[in-house]
Amino acid sequence: MIERPSWICISQGASISQIDEVRVASLLSKTKASVVCLGVDEQLTGHREQIRYTREGCIVGFRRHYEDSAVVVPSFENWPSRIYIRNSCVDHFASLPLEFDVFKALCRTHQIQVQSFNVAGLSYDLNTPDGLLGLVRSINNNEDHVRDILTVVNGYQCLSRERSPGPGPRVIGKVWVSSNSQVSPEAVLISPVVVSDQVNIESRAVLDSSIIGPNVRIMEKTVVSHRVFDEDQGTCYQAAQNDELWLRSSQQSRFLQWSNWAYINTLKRAVDIGIASIVLILFLPIFPVIALAIKINSPGPLFYRARRQGLYGVEFDCLKFRTMKVGADQLQDRLRIINEVDGPQFKMADDPRISAVGRFLRETYLDEIPQFINVLKGEMSVVGPRPSPKSENTQCPRWRDARLSVRPGVTGLWQLLRTREPLRDFQEWIHYDMDYVRRVSSRLDLWICWKTFLQMLGKFVEQF
Repeated sequence: MIERPSWICISQGASISQIDEVRVASLLSKTKASVVCLGVDEQLTGHREQIRYTREGCIVGFRRHYEDSAVVVPSFENWPSRIYIRNSCVDHFASLPLEFDVFKALCRTHQIQVQSFNVAGLSYDLNTPDGLLGLVRSINNNEDHVRDILTVVNGYQCLSRERSPGPGPRVIGKVWVSSNSQVSPEAVLISPVVVSDQVNIESRAVLDSSIIGPNVRIMEKTVVSHRVFDEDQGTCYQAAQNDELWLRSSQQSRFLQWSNWAYINTLKRAVDIGIASIVLILFLPIFPVIALAIKINSPGPLFYRARRQGLYGVEFDCLKFRTMKVGADQLQDRLRIINEVDGPQFKMADDPRISAVGRFLRETYLDEIPQFINVLKGEMSVVGPRPSPKSENTQCPRWRDARLSVRPGVTGLWQLLRTREPLRDFQEWIHYDMDYVRRVSSRLDLWICWKTFLQMLGKFVEQF
């Protein structure tokens, strides 16, 4: 016997919503209503940043919520994104009326209790260009959705900067192109872009956040920006006035660009290699002692390999001597409720995951010595922004990716100047990293290295 579901879901056919299904299931399990109407409100989405102003209009900081939420609302005037009807009440609706007011009247006639919520999520109206573009942008940003679509949409290939090396169109982000379309090697495609069947994109054309329908010709030096373009609109003649826009678009990136002879690409890299070599040679004799102490104190690997994003967002394994017990990452989720810092990072004063030897290594900064191996490999620098994982970086607005325009550092401004004051640590981290990228120079690097040396010396003396 097949068990019937407890709820029947009716959704808007003209829109697609992305909602936390676990949160929806929790709402349905707690409500006593037989009909639940759900609207979608992006403002309730977690990890969303809001700028806070004074009465005079000056920016005083940023406020972030790290969990999705839901609120009760009186009612909806029009059809909401979804309606859930208990299975026991479905028979009262032989056919669904076209007007939402008629539906509410039926509920009142049959004395059916209705409750309405706004839940965190995103909704895309497929009848509008903005809705279609928003859906494509969401798909591009979600690797799981990309994999799902690859299995459904045959004949389309996903191009990206990483996946399309060598000759070909300039691709920024991820774009979807039909295998039956022709794209000039000198064209520029800026995500999100979807190119349908039998499309011809000519030389130096720029497609920025657009969907191109089938049988469309995009002529030379044409710019199509934030549009849904189909064959009913004919050939696109929105030509650029000169080559400047194409050149600017072809070089567009969320990262800062440095010349080949800039300090950051020449002298800074040479100094990194020199300092890293000296530090590793000096500390090489005590490596066996540290390794033996770690192994005796806590079973497990010698090194902890943390996946971090480096220059231009390229991921690498950031090396440290292991200071925590095995399984510390899983235990962190249980301890997050007593997290002592704001933002996506985690810190607590008496962390039970840290071993006795690990606490000494952390207090004396000896656990970070292996990072100079990353410096030699070109994945890190001696001085730079704090190396952070992709999970933290994706919670930042796109403009903050400028932090990834330089190699992350073993030390930096944030490590020296942070105050650890409540609700300020995350903002200070971003502030000092961005400040370093803006002011990067040999003088600033020397100052940071000197202050770091004094801080390390003081911490080491304190242990004895």
